Amino acid sequence: LGGFHLAGAPAFERWAEEERRVLERDYLRALEALSEAAERAGRTGDAVQWRRKAAAVDPLDSRATLALMRALVAHGDVTTAIRQAAIHEALIQDELELPPDREVVAYAKQLKEKQTAIAEQQEAIAPEAVVSGAKEQVLQSESG
Repeated sequence: LGGFHLAGAPAFERWAEEERRVLERDYLRALEALSEAAERAGRTGDAVQWRRKAAAVDPLDSRATLALMRALVAHGDVTTAIRQAAIHEALIQDELELPPDREVVAYAKQLKEKQTAIAEQQEAIAPEAVVSGAKEQVLQSESG
């Protein structure tokens, strides 16, 4: 029914708009069911696909954005989850002139902190691995 209009028929327009809302709600319910089933089955890529479609229906829906972010993290894509939060925050600011959803901001902050901690751990481990690898090469060359 999207894009279909009948000029001079306000009753039809009201009916069509209500039908659009019902179809959208049913579509979102189906996407939710599909994503939940995919998550339960461990098919994280499929879950991300369904969550993306749901978030695209209403990009200003913070719950849909948060669900997509969580699906992305479960799929191992923390960077895209953080990027999704930033996009959502910008949309909320630009379209509604409101501050971003606190839950989305808090989750993105938590993800950034984890990402930073992991990067710091890797940096700390990397020099040790290089030294350990060099020692191993020296020992092998001495024994060989």
